[in-house]
Amino acid sequence: MATGLSSWPPDFSEGVRKSLLVLMTDPDAQVRQSACRTVAEGKDRDPVFADAMAVLLDDADRRVRVIAMHGLARHDDERCVEGERRLPPAPPGTPHEYDLDEVWRYERRRDGR
Repeated sequence: MATGLSSWPPDFSEGVRKSLLVLMTDPDAQVRQSACRTVAEGKDRDPVFADAMAVLLDDADRRVRVIAMHGLARHDDERCVEGERRLPPAPPGTPHEYDLDEVWRYERRRDGR
């Protein structure tokens, strides 16, 4: 998992950056979620990270998709809005997905509200 970084928000060395990009394609959804969350909360705004998160907008795992939208919104990337539009309704009983609130905050920033 992408945990244990020594600073928060983390500064990524080149090795960490490469590892995160690999972890974002891991077969395990929990690993993809963790890597995506780390990228979302990090200081590094390299477009390669936004592109990697955008790929996850089509992930089979809903939670991965939601965290990717959260990350894109934190990176001020418009693709988070389209990702939210394409997200099917949450199954009954799903708790509120607070990570999606970041998309709303992004739209407010974008629109100057």
